[in-house]
Amino acid sequence: IRDSQPSLASSRSGRAPPQSRGRCAACLVAMPSVVFGWNVFLLVMGLMGFAGACVFARGFRRVEVDRTEVRLPRAVILMGLKGADPYLGESLTRMMTLDYPDYELHIAIDRRDDPAWQVAQQAVAETASTHVRIEEFAHDPADGPVNSTNSKVVQLARKLDDSFEFIAMSDGDNMPHPGWLTDLVGPMLDDSRVGATFGNRWFMPPVGRWGSLVRYIWNAMASVMMYLNTMPWGGCFAIRAELVRSCDLVAEWARVIALDAGTPGQLSRHGFQVRFVPQLMMVNREECSVPFCLNFARRQLIWTRLYHPAFYQIVVQTLLGTVAVYGSLALCLVALATADWQSFGWAFGGITVYAWWMFATIMLLEFSVRRSIRAAGEEVAWLTPIKLWRIFWALIVAQTIQAMALLLSIFRRRVAWRGLVLEVNGPYDIRLLGEVAAAEAPAQQEPLTSL
Repeated sequence: IRDSQPSLASSRSGRAPPQSRGRCAACLVAMPSVVFGWNVFLLVMGLMGFAGACVFARGFRRVEVDRTEVRLPRAVILMGLKGADPYLGESLTRMMTLDYPDYELHIAIDRRDDPAWQVAQQAVAETASTHVRIEEFAHDPADGPVNSTNSKVVQLARKLDDSFEFIAMSDGDNMPHPGWLTDLVGPMLDDSRVGATFGNRWFMPPVGRWGSLVRYIWNAMASVMMYLNTMPWGGCFAIRAELVRSCDLVAEWARVIALDAGTPGQLSRHGFQVRFVPQLMMVNREECSVPFCLNFARRQLIWTRLYHPAFYQIVVQTLLGTVAVYGSLALCLVALATADWQSFGWAFGGITVYAWWMFATIMLLEFSVRRSIRAAGEEVAWLTPIKLWRIFWALIVAQTIQAMALLLSIFRRRVAWRGLVLEVNGPYDIRLLGEVAAAEAPAQQEPLTSL
């Protein structure tokens, strides 16, 4: 009874028992060590991200090759369209007026009453093109599991004759410069070991809505991952036609929904490389909302999960990045709750330095990519002080979007794409469930972005 009296007195007086005070004191003593270790973790994370960006940026310092005297073999560009992207007319006009001497443009459109059909016909009339073929998508199940860009490309590829030496592919949001096709096939002319080439997109939203800036950050970091792991973008892609025929790639493409994700592995097994072309960072100036950005990121991650072995690397990096951000915020809250101002200062300083480091990484990528975009004749002055300030704060939102998109790509089977609802059960088991109702998918009312 006497032993319990001090504790009883302490509780009545509102003070914590000696044992509790001892534990709290131990926590306060350990807090600086925890914060120090956490800041070291943030430093390592920042260095890793910056190092990857430096490797990516280094590729843009390469000297361009003069191919004016090189014979450019016959090539064909395949495009599958559904719906009219905001800049589709300009994209098609540019695609029909490339400076490549011998090429054709083949386009498969979802239906004749699709908005893209009229845009394509108008572009043909304005450019007086005679090397363009437009056809309606046949909706043949043999061309692909669903009505996708991929299945339209497969339909076009099945009809190609042996006169074409290179097959290029482009999306409706791609804005090619006059030498686009020459740059795309050039590395395959220079090196017989290169079986395919690709570029990537780079967002430069003129208005700078929050969703647009989050997608800009997400895509910037994804571009580094795609470069380091040879993950091509099908919207700017070319391959040797002989490989398509000898490896029976069309039959393989007909089984999947994203032919760009699985092709590198198939070519590698036959001893060929897939090479990134720094001159082909294609500008996309479309705007979007945060929900649209989430669906966009989720869709890209689904295709990666299905067909690319680097997906587990993405999982690890996403986990570490999310823990870095929200773990730092948690440490700040704990330090505030315990009135440990020294630990709070170090924790807050750590996450602030980490955020600025990530901001510097994005800017390194931005100004590196600008070299190729400016060389292609595109306007690059889109950043303003307000947009820069928003980008800094959008870094946390982008990390959150990445974590959410990753979880949804793993645990949710249904995805909305181009007005369609798809059920993803496996790499070769993707089913079309129907069309998206306008009331159920407001994000789909915005400008659509291709694969």
